[in-house]
Amino acid sequence: MLLKAPGQVKPSKRPSKPDSDHKEMLTHPEFQALFNFEPVAPSIEVAELKVSYTPSPKQFETPVITTSHHIFKLCQIYFNQEEIAYRESFYAFFLNRANRCFAYCMISQGGTHGTVADPKLIFQAALLANASNIVLAHNHPSGSLKPSLADKMLTTRLIDGGKLLEIPVLDHLIITPDDKYFSFADEGYL
Repeated sequence: MLLKAPGQVKPSKRPSKPDSDHKEMLTHPEFQALFNFEPVAPSIEVAELKVSYTPSPKQFETPVITTSHHIFKLCQIYFNQEEIAYRESFYAFFLNRANRCFAYCMISQGGTHGTVADPKLIFQAALLANASNIVLAHNHPSGSLKPSLADKMLTTRLIDGGKLLEIPVLDHLIITPDDKYFSFADEGYL
C-alpha cells in the first residue's frame, strides 16, 4: 500500500516505472502534518568526559617496586593503620614502565570479613593514571594469610583484564594487622 494524499488511500501494487501516482505520495512535511508529528530538535544532554593527568614533580623519585616486600612497605604507609584490624580495604598501586609507584587509589572499604573490589573501577583508575603496571593489596582483619576463593577468583579476573588492556597485574598482597603478608606472585598464583 502506498501512502496517498488524505482521502485517497487505496491499495495498489508498486509501479515498475514512475507515473503520475508518485506525485500524490506524501512528502515528509505532509506526513508529519497528517499524523500531527512535530519535528523535535535534539534536546538530550550527555555528560562530557575530560581526562586530566597531572604528574607529580617528584614522580621519578618514587620507589621502584621489585619485590613483594616493597609493596608491603607501601601498604604500611598508605593503608589506614587504625582500621587495618577493623575492616577490609582494597587498594591499587599504579606503576610506570620503570616500575616506579607513582599513584595509588583506595578502591573500596568493606566490613570485618569482606569488601567488594570492582574491576571496572580498578582499570578506570589505571587508565586515567596512564599506568603501565598494577599492584593490588587488601587486608584481612582476622589475621588470616590464606586467600579466600573470592580473592583467588578476583585476582584471576584482574590478571585477565590486565592482559587485555596491556596493563599487567604484577602482584596482589594480603596484609594482616600483625605486619605479615601473603603475595600471590611469591606463592606462584600469578
